[in-house]
Amino acid sequence: MKGVLFIHLRRLLESEYPILNWNDILYECGITQLFASGWDYPDQSMDAIMKAAETILHISPGELYYHFGKSSTLEFHKAYQWYFDHYPDVQSLFMGLNEIHRDALTSVPGARPPALHSELNESRDVIMLHYQS
Repeated sequence: MKGVLFIHLRRLLESEYPILNWNDILYECGITQLFASGWDYPDQSMDAIMKAAETILHISPGELYYHFGKSSTLEFHKAYQWYFDHYPDVQSLFMGLNEIHRDALTSVPGARPPALHSELNESRDVIMLHYQS
Protein backbone atom coordinates (compact mmCIF):
# COMPACT_ATOMS: atom_id res chain seq x y z
CA MET A 1 0.00 0.00 0.00
CA LYS A 2 1.38 3.41 -0.95
CA GLY A 3 2.50 5.77 1.76
CA VAL A 4 0.24 8.51 0.42
CA LEU A 5 -2.70 6.65 1.94
CA PHE A 6 -1.07 6.66 5.36
CA ILE A 7 -0.36 10.37 5.00
CA HIS A 8 -4.01 11.04 4.17
CA LEU A 9 -5.10 8.92 7.12
CA ARG A 10 -2.86 10.87 9.47
CA ARG A 11 -4.30 14.18 8.20
CA LEU A 12 -7.82 12.90 8.70
CA LEU A 13 -7.17 11.62 12.21
CA GLU A 14 -5.38 14.78 13.31
CA SER A 15 -8.06 17.09 11.94
CA GLU A 16 -11.21 15.13 12.81
CA TYR A 17 -10.16 13.39 16.02
CA PRO A 18 -7.84 15.68 17.99
CA ILE A 19 -7.89 13.30 20.98
CA LEU A 20 -5.84 10.85 18.93
CA ASN A 21 -2.07 11.07 18.80
CA TRP A 22 -0.58 9.61 15.61
CA ASN A 23 2.66 8.53 17.27
CA ASP A 24 0.78 6.83 20.11
CA ILE A 25 -1.27 4.87 17.58
CA LEU A 26 1.87 3.78 15.71
CA TYR A 27 3.49 2.76 19.00
CA GLU A 28 0.39 0.76 19.94
CA CYS A 29 0.65 -1.06 16.60
CA GLY A 30 4.38 -1.68 16.87
CA ILE A 31 5.05 0.46 13.80
CA THR A 32 8.37 2.29 13.96
CA GLN A 33 8.88 3.60 10.42
CA LEU A 34 7.88 6.92 8.88
CA PHE A 35 5.56 6.95 5.89
CA ALA A 36 6.72 8.49 2.62
CA SER A 37 4.22 9.19 -0.13
CA GLY A 38 5.66 6.99 -2.89
CA TRP A 39 6.95 4.12 -0.78
CA ASP A 40 5.20 0.78 -0.33
CA TYR A 41 4.04 -0.54 3.05
CA PRO A 42 2.28 -3.74 4.13
CA ASP A 43 -1.52 -3.64 4.03
CA GLN A 44 -1.44 -5.01 7.58
CA SER A 45 -0.01 -1.69 8.79
CA MET A 46 -3.14 0.15 7.64
CA ASP A 47 -5.38 -2.48 9.23
CA ALA A 48 -3.50 -2.22 12.53
CA ILE A 49 -3.68 1.58 12.57
CA MET A 50 -7.39 1.54 11.76
CA LYS A 51 -8.12 -1.03 14.45
CA ALA A 52 -6.14 0.88 17.09
CA ALA A 53 -7.82 4.19 16.21
CA GLU A 54 -11.31 2.63 16.21
CA THR A 55 -10.62 1.08 19.60
CA ILE A 56 -9.47 4.39 21.08
CA LEU A 57 -12.46 6.22 19.56
CA HIS A 58 -14.94 3.51 20.58
CA ILE A 59 -16.39 3.32 17.09
CA SER A 60 -17.51 0.24 15.24
CA PRO A 61 -15.12 -1.71 13.00
CA GLY A 62 -15.22 -0.36 9.50
CA GLU A 63 -16.61 3.05 10.45
CA LEU A 64 -13.22 4.71 10.20
CA TYR A 65 -12.50 3.00 6.87
CA TYR A 66 -15.77 4.41 5.53
CA HIS A 67 -14.96 7.92 6.76
CA PHE A 68 -11.41 7.59 5.41
CA GLY A 69 -12.71 6.52 2.01
CA LYS A 70 -14.95 9.57 1.74
CA SER A 71 -12.20 11.90 2.93
CA SER A 72 -9.56 10.36 0.67
CA THR A 73 -11.76 10.70 -2.38
CA LEU A 74 -11.93 14.46 -1.78
CA GLU A 75 -8.17 14.67 -1.20
CA PHE A 76 -7.38 12.62 -4.29
CA HIS A 77 -9.74 14.77 -6.33
CA LYS A 78 -7.69 17.82 -5.41
CA ALA A 79 -4.38 16.10 -6.13
CA TYR A 80 -5.35 14.13 -9.25
CA GLN A 81 -8.17 16.14 -10.75
CA TRP A 82 -7.27 15.18 -14.32
CA TYR A 83 -8.26 11.55 -13.58
CA PHE A 84 -11.54 12.58 -12.00
CA ASP A 85 -12.37 14.83 -14.94
CA HIS A 86 -12.00 11.84 -17.28
CA TYR A 87 -15.04 10.14 -15.73
CA PRO A 88 -18.59 11.55 -15.84
CA ASP A 89 -19.47 10.50 -12.29
CA VAL A 90 -18.10 8.86 -9.15
CA GLN A 91 -19.51 5.48 -10.10
CA SER A 92 -17.60 5.51 -13.40
CA LEU A 93 -14.44 6.62 -11.62
CA PHE A 94 -14.53 3.73 -9.16
CA MET A 95 -15.39 1.25 -11.88
CA GLY A 96 -12.35 2.53 -13.83
CA LEU A 97 -9.73 2.56 -11.08
CA ASN A 98 -7.76 -0.27 -12.64
CA GLU A 99 -7.34 1.86 -15.78
CA ILE A 100 -5.77 4.60 -13.66
CA HIS A 101 -3.41 2.06 -12.11
CA ARG A 102 -2.48 0.74 -15.57
CA ASP A 103 -1.47 4.31 -16.44
CA ALA A 104 0.82 4.29 -13.39
CA LEU A 105 2.60 1.25 -14.81
CA THR A 106 3.58 3.21 -17.91
CA SER A 107 4.65 6.37 -16.11
CA VAL A 108 6.26 4.95 -12.95
CA PRO A 109 8.90 2.28 -13.58
CA GLY A 110 8.57 -0.60 -11.14
CA ALA A 111 5.14 0.47 -9.91
CA ARG A 112 3.11 -2.26 -8.24
CA PRO A 113 -0.44 -0.95 -8.11
CA PRO A 114 -3.12 -2.92 -6.30
CA ALA A 115 -5.73 -4.94 -8.10
CA LEU A 116 -9.16 -3.44 -7.63
CA HIS A 117 -12.48 -5.00 -8.40
CA SER A 118 -15.56 -2.79 -8.32
CA GLU A 119 -19.13 -3.94 -8.34
CA LEU A 120 -22.51 -2.35 -7.83
CA ASN A 121 -25.05 -3.73 -5.41
CA GLU A 122 -28.42 -4.89 -6.71
CA SER A 123 -30.08 -1.48 -6.35
CA ARG A 124 -27.04 0.15 -8.03
CA ASP A 125 -26.64 2.76 -5.28
CA VAL A 126 -23.61 1.29 -3.49
CA ILE A 127 -20.21 0.56 -5.01
CA MET A 128 -18.26 -2.24 -3.39
CA LEU A 129 -14.54 -1.88 -3.94
CA HIS A 130 -12.38 -4.97 -3.38
CA TYR A 131 -8.70 -4.16 -2.88
CA GLN A 132 -5.83 -6.59 -3.23
CA SER A 133 -2.14 -5.79 -3.24
